[in-house]
Amino acid sequence: MASFILSELADLDFEEIAIYSEINFGKKIADKYLDGLDRCFESIANDPLQFPIAETKSGVFIKCVYKSHAIYFKINI
Repeated sequence: MASFILSELADLDFEEIAIYSEINFGKKIADKYLDGLDRCFESIANDPLQFPIAETKSGVFIKCVYKSHAIYFKINI
């Protein structure tokens, strides 16, 4: 099974998304949204090249968009 490692900043962002979502939308909707983000991470781990390349000020990444969030990542080969 493929795997991924979140950076410390990405892990913190994920936690903040969880807290914000639960406060503003309730636990049920927050859980559903976070499950969707988890599925994105699984898709990235299983087939990262299915996503488009994105050039940013910080460099070239691969980008996965889920609703109102974008996940930028690099592949370690």
